[in-house]
Amino acid sequence: MYYVSWNKYLNKPSPDLDLKPFTLPFKPAYKSNPTNKPPPPPLPAEPPPAPKSHPPPSSTFPLFPLLPTELRLKIWAHYHALTPPQLLPFRLCPADLDHVPHKRKPCFAHPHVLALKQRSIPTILHICPEAREVGLRYYKCGFAVEQNCAHGGKGGERGVYWDPERDVVKIELGWAERGERVYTWGGEEVGGFDFGEVRFVAVEGKREWCLAGEVMGLEGLKGVFVLKRRDVVSSGDIRMWESRVQRWWRRVEGDKGGGREVEVKLVEDWSEILGEEGKG
Repeated sequence: MYYVSWNKYLNKPSPDLDLKPFTLPFKPAYKSNPTNKPPPPPLPAEPPPAPKSHPPPSSTFPLFPLLPTELRLKIWAHYHALTPPQLLPFRLCPADLDHVPHKRKPCFAHPHVLALKQRSIPTILHICPEAREVGLRYYKCGFAVEQNCAHGGKGGERGVYWDPERDVVKIELGWAERGERVYTWGGEEVGGFDFGEVRFVAVEGKREWCLAGEVMGLEGLKGVFVLKRRDVVSSGDIRMWESRVQRWWRRVEGDKGGGREVEVKLVEDWSEILGEEGKG
């Protein structure tokens, strides 16, 4: 085996050997230098959860036919109770004393009462047979007044469906053509028309009311609606109208007694009647 001795080199300087002791440089632990940087912004808060969207209410109820019959009938009756009253258009035509007999019908010498076509048949009467059955408990077709006028023709073919306890007869003056009118009453007997089933009437002024009081027998009348226009200028005139209606009522009531009074209401617009009637 071959050995090499280093002794002869240890005590001799050599340019190739640098035997000076040295130390490793010491590196302190890393420390972050303070800075003037602003703190980072806080994390944005989570947005609140969106409100739960609910589907719009359905306009149909497919399971309605499966409900008990008694419940369905009550629902139809409730539907009728929520239905606003109708305004039934009527025309009053005063007597024309200057009529020419050979050109105009003789009945023009007497007042006429005309019932015009209603805007639409009450909805409950054409939804389904069951709804119609309930609706006919309240609505009747036509008026129990005989048509004895030559203008009547075949009046009543279409009829007028109305609820005597809710609907309002709206009275205007003037004539109407055959296509507009459904019923025509006219005759020699003034006041001979028995509209005792009518409970509520609406008039625009004194002239309409006076003619209605003379021509139409309104013994069952409960209320009069008056439009605030023409001879009605303020709510203070309500007393005048109440007095006028009560005088007429006492004349109609005569010796029947009872002491019942007819209510009078002033309205700004006919649409107000739809919210006033049918509460009692």
